[in-house]
Amino acid sequence: MEVRKIKDLCQLKDNDLFEVIAQGLKLIYENAKCIIDGSIFLKQNKRNQGSEILENLGNEEAAKFLILLDAIRCDRKNKDDFSRQLGYFNDHLARNIYALYCDTSPADFREVREIIERAREVYYIDGPEWKNWVFRNIHLSKRESCMYVDYVKSDNKHHWISPNDPPKKDAIYGSLHHSFIFNLINALHTTGCTSSDGLKVVASKWRPIEIKDNMSRGELEDINRDILEELYKRGLLHNVKEEFNILIRYWLYPLYPLDLRVKEMDLKKMQSEADKVSEDFLEREHMPENY
Repeated sequence: MEVRKIKDLCQLKDNDLFEVIAQGLKLIYENAKCIIDGSIFLKQNKRNQGSEILENLGNEEAAKFLILLDAIRCDRKNKDDFSRQLGYFNDHLARNIYALYCDTSPADFREVREIIERAREVYYIDGPEWKNWVFRNIHLSKRESCMYVDYVKSDNKHHWISPNDPPKKDAIYGSLHHSFIFNLINALHTTGCTSSDGLKVVASKWRPIEIKDNMSRGELEDINRDILEELYKRGLLHNVKEEFNILIRYWLYPLYPLDLRVKEMDLKKMQSEADKVSEDFLEREHMPENY
């Protein structure tokens, strides 16, 4: 058996592609629900670290659902985009970006591009004006810090970190509710949007569309509404009363035009920039360096 062969889907003709992805979406949905329900159970029983680990894993599994659905929305004539999109299926950062993205409300696709660009940076600068630090990508850091002990370097000093370190062990881990991304894939799955015939409708509506930065939220919602109306006409839509608004308003733009892979950055250069910002502030405010 060979694993991680998701890009072999590129070899399938559309009818087979719709059928195979519909099967996968059903399995992914069931697995994500099982994992997230397990997280909620652990939270209820005050097993906080385990709850957070399962919540993160469940959200990543739910992201795989949306990654495949965005592959369906991608025009297959753009072979590079289609192949790259399938590759996100096994990419931890890409899956975490999808979970983040589902909880945003962009006004247009330009704003989506800005959100994603920030989310994929391997480092970022933060801290009070008088002292800035360089931090690792928050999505990768959050994912790993709740699971693993690690030996790290910070401010030229080495030390161990553990999920059981205070204040981590005292933090409020996990949630007693299904996540936003799971609620979205639940709506897509239970209404029939992701059956093989439903995927044909989704593809037919999205593939001819060129996604530009000025594509508005209103245009997006019109496309979602058109898809639901077409599914209804074909008798493919069910359980839509409770889920209609979720699908219209929160099924966001496809991400296949964007690079979701980690954006490498020069750590030394960023540290110099952080130090320079701090130095400029201290000099401007006439404050001591050890403030």
